[in-house]
Amino acid sequence: MKLTIRSALMGAALSLIAGAAFAQANSTATGTGAAQIITPIAVTQTTGLDFGTIIKPASPSATVTAQIAADSTGTASGATWLASAAAPHSAVFHVTGQDGYAFSITTDPTLTLSDGANNLSVTLLTSDTSGTLGQLHSTTAGEANYYVGGTMAVSGSTVSGTYNGNFSTAVAYN
Repeated sequence: MKLTIRSALMGAALSLIAGAAFAQANSTATGTGAAQIITPIAVTQTTGLDFGTIIKPASPSATVTAQIAADSTGTASGATWLASAAAPHSAVFHVTGQDGYAFSITTDPTLTLSDGANNLSVTLLTSDTSGTLGQLHSTTAGEANYYVGGTMAVSGSTVSGTYNGNFSTAVAYN
């Protein structure tokens, strides 16, 4: 009899333990999800980098700079510009995207200007390496601007001609 009571108690205890294990194994919860879709970022050039019409220096060399600002001007050490020609100015790039979002800017460090046979090397100068849409040189929501200028050396032996070239710049959300 004692054995029967003890067996019954053991059986009941095991049933309680097994029931508790099953109760914990069947717990559920609800998960959440979210998504935010934003405007793609884009950049376009609105004004090209232009060093203007430079009068070749009589001295061995000159440094010519197109400043990097909205009201850019040029400076020349050892050379002058033709007064009747267009003034030198920086390139202007316009960025559009989601207002208030930060972004980074990368620009080639150099530009080669060529007349087809001769080259001029330009060191590019960028006004900014990052910004926030709606704040960087613009108060329009979702827009920004940045500027690329440069410096180059012109010497008395630089061949007269029209020199052109291309460089790359890119923007990306941070």
